Amino acid sequence: MSFDFDEPADPEPLPQDGVPSRLRTAAAAVGRHRGLVMTTLALLLALTAVATYLQPALYEARVKLLVRSDRVDSPVTPTRDVPASAPNVSEEELLSEVQILTSRDLLEQVTDRCRVVPSAGLAGIAAFVKGSDTGLSKEQRTEAAVRHLTRWLDVQLVKKSYVLAASYEDPDAERARCVLDALSAGYLEKRMALRRPAGAFAFFQQETSEFRDELARLKTQMGAFNRDAGVASVELERELTVRKLLDGQGSLFETREKVAETAERIATLRASLASVPNRHTTQVRLADNDQLMERLQSSLLSLEQKRTELLTKYAPGYRLVVEVEQQLEQTRTALATAARSPLRDETTDNNPTHEWIRTELARADAELASLQARERATAATVARYQHEAGVLAERSLEYEELVRQIKTGEDSYLLYLRKQEEARISEALDRQHISNVAITEPVNVSATATSHRALVLGLGILLSLLASLLAAVVVDAWDPTVRTAEELADLLDVPVLATLSGTPLDRRP
Repeated sequence: MSFDFDEPADPEPLPQDGVPSRLRTAAAAVGRHRGLVMTTLALLLALTAVATYLQPALYEARVKLLVRSDRVDSPVTPTRDVPASAPNVSEEELLSEVQILTSRDLLEQVTDRCRVVPSAGLAGIAAFVKGSDTGLSKEQRTEAAVRHLTRWLDVQLVKKSYVLAASYEDPDAERARCVLDALSAGYLEKRMALRRPAGAFAFFQQETSEFRDELARLKTQMGAFNRDAGVASVELERELTVRKLLDGQGSLFETREKVAETAERIATLRASLASVPNRHTTQVRLADNDQLMERLQSSLLSLEQKRTELLTKYAPGYRLVVEVEQQLEQTRTALATAARSPLRDETTDNNPTHEWIRTELARADAELASLQARERATAATVARYQHEAGVLAERSLEYEELVRQIKTGEDSYLLYLRKQEEARISEALDRQHISNVAITEPVNVSATATSHRALVLGLGILLSLLASLLAAVVVDAWDPTVRTAEELADLLDVPVLATLSGTPLDRRP
């Protein structure tokens, strides 16, 4: 072994770690493992050639389906109104249609009907080459066929439209057409089954009959209720009774006001009757009493003559003369009194005010008795109306409950009758295969077969080359030998001052 020492006076800087350094390391690894690279590349190219040779020529079949929210060209409508335009189909609904179109049970039906050839691993390749599926069980054949159909079946939504586009590739053109025909037919049948549950028409027909019978029973009960109540309509009778009750209460309040007013008037008339006399003076006449004056003057003259005669015979103090003097004095006094007090003649008659008050009082008494009698009669009538209104109110609750039940029964009956008609129309449309999904573009198969051999070959060569180079890099990375100063510097994390030509070092401690 020989050693060569180099002067480290001006050592060149080691290359920094980066992409160029890694590329040089990889290139060096490939150079050191050229045999491994060539062997791996040759083996992978051979496998690519076999896969390219086994790649069949495929025919592509296409079909397009239009999805709408209502049935296409629906000839009838369950209502008299003109149906409004159908709302747009949402993206979620379209994605649901894609899921139905690619459902497992539908694909199994298609594979069974069109005898789709499975391709699953080496057994599938052998079966495809030989044209048979010997060695696989029925479940395995079905599973492999469904996987094969799922792989080569492509269902997509056409952008900004309500169209589903389905395509399928198969070595057999007729089988490709059969797959899409069976898929479209099965999809339409399954959608109809999903839209119309089994027995919907019979269910709605039975429910309609039950609600019709229930409605007839309630109407019969309503008639019996009115007959038992003795009125044509409890609600109308209650309304009339309440109206009469209100009128009676108003009349009672008015009568009571008149009774109070009449009683007050009677009290006022009685007070006035006590203060007004029943008679009043109509005429007063004053006159002198001539007869009395004449008698008094005649008596005075007789007494004066008698006094004169007595004075001729007797002295002035004589008893007889004194008596005559006293009589004269009395007569003169009576004559003076008669002259001062003339005779008064008064005429009286019945007082008209007293008579009017008495008449009005009698009239008010009679009116008060009449009003009190009316008050008692009106109060009895109001009490009777109140009792009748209470009874009718209780019956009205029963009546309203019957009306509510009849209204609910009518609504339910009409609802189920409409649903029954919709179910009948839906079944009729289903029998005519009228659906809201239409095949806008029938199944068409490409006239010439297309093959993916060029694509498979190109991808196989590229992947083979990359895999062989990667194998060399991986093997070199697992090799513990240190071959360059850069590897040594990276391993020891110290600068390399000199290198010796000789056997490579081992990186293992």
